[in-house]
Amino acid sequence: MTAFFHRYWPYVNAGYMLIKGRLGGRPFPWYVNYFITSKCNLKCPYCYVDINAGPEKDPSLEQIKHTIDALYRLGTRYVCLLGGEPLLHPNFEEIVDYLLAKGMLVSVNTNGTIIGRQDHVLRKIHRVAVSFEGTPETHDKDRGRGTYDKIVRNLRTMKERGIRNFCIQATISDNTKDGWEHVLDVAREVGCTVLLDEVTGVPSESGKGTQIWRRIDELKRQGAPIENTFEAIGNMISYGTAIGASEVYKDASVPETVQGFVDKYGECPMGRYNAFLDYDGTFHPCVTLWGRNGHNVFETSVEEAYNAMSCETCHLCHARPNYQTTYLFASRRLGTFFNFARHALSRYNYTTTK
Repeated sequence: MTAFFHRYWPYVNAGYMLIKGRLGGRPFPWYVNYFITSKCNLKCPYCYVDINAGPEKDPSLEQIKHTIDALYRLGTRYVCLLGGEPLLHPNFEEIVDYLLAKGMLVSVNTNGTIIGRQDHVLRKIHRVAVSFEGTPETHDKDRGRGTYDKIVRNLRTMKERGIRNFCIQATISDNTKDGWEHVLDVAREVGCTVLLDEVTGVPSESGKGTQIWRRIDELKRQGAPIENTFEAIGNMISYGTAIGASEVYKDASVPETVQGFVDKYGECPMGRYNAFLDYDGTFHPCVTLWGRNGHNVFETSVEEAYNAMSCETCHLCHARPNYQTTYLFASRRLGTFFNFARHALSRYNYTTTK
């Protein structure tokens, strides 16, 4: 009974707040991407984070606990730990345990090169997303020599040790646009799903982005272990066909061809129900509007800093159609919720969700 409660209570807790938020319409940070450190052992060219900014800028364990308490009071029920490389934070396990003790859903995005040190901690987490990009050549070009072999070895080790709560997160860039399907082969071998993302505007600017998403749709229908929902994939195809390259559309710049997408998606939940909290204590509404700084959580209250975050008047961008959690607050299709719950409750085990 205790094990059942420990495993499923965070989902019930998060689901209740999700329903309450959708019915109430009051913005609150249900899902927070929390960058707990700037330190990283890799230097990926497309990373938007100021890595290795200096250990003196990283939050202490007490600062992180104080922030988590305040976020919980605001309604946060899902926290994704990021970096840098989050596993490099000296108090990583304590942070995870603190979040779990509050009944929150916890995920982590890791580059997958040092997970062997923390596999006992990773077993506790609801979702472990390992960044993995493509073939040995394309992957190592972006991530560094030898990282492909190291990550594949660690993925296999997790499978052998019975860790089933992991998935692969693959970023399609101009470098990996011809090798991303190889990631699916690795996922099949280790028994996990793949969440596919795209560096904004690349390779859409060359006209290949829509072709890639059509291929993703085709492979998913054939049973490939792709985590993206059909709704998200379809919207990426529609967006690329109608609009093309990436832009950010605001109040004064929404052309008629874009207005239909704005009407379809409604108000963007980024910066309202989803937010990014940087290691220096600054909230950002999303990656597209990174750097629209408000107040700092270490200089004022977390609530004031969250409310001061600037979303400007952004309506639509290329990143939004594929950002999975946006559909939890914007979609009118029940299938979106069932798909999310199905993957989450099975701990992202491909063998039970295909």
